[in-house]
Amino acid sequence: MEKLFVDTNILVYFYNKNSPFHELALITLSELSDSHDFVISTQTLREYARVMSIVVSLEGAFYHIEEFYSQFEMIYESEGSFNIWMDLAKENNIMGKALFDCNIVATMLTNKVWKILTNNPKDFDKFKNLIEIVPLIKD
Repeated sequence: MEKLFVDTNILVYFYNKNSPFHELALITLSELSDSHDFVISTQTLREYARVMSIVVSLEGAFYHIEEFYSQFEMIYESEGSFNIWMDLAKENNIMGKALFDCNIVATMLTNKVWKILTNNPKDFDKFKNLIEIVPLIKD
């Protein structure tokens, strides 16, 4: 099966029943699960903890993280992904918080993951020549 990186916002919507995107995230992940292996990174889990520790609690966020860790394939940063991150940032003039999205792409490339599911497709537009962007909300 093809690997699909799941962006943090999708994980937040999945567990946050108050999100207007909760149902859509559930349906989309269910539909894609037949044809894809879901992948996340340690950065995804840190970002999830930052958001969900406020929404539910730190304990609740870590409980979910343990579930993700056991149910999703984990990919990791490496020296190679760090070098790719620096190259991508320089080549594309990436600054500020966009450097975190650039790091996701670098980690994906290093781990041979070519697709990302996100509700923020514009965050990854600069990299659409390198990865396929699967938007949560289709145009």
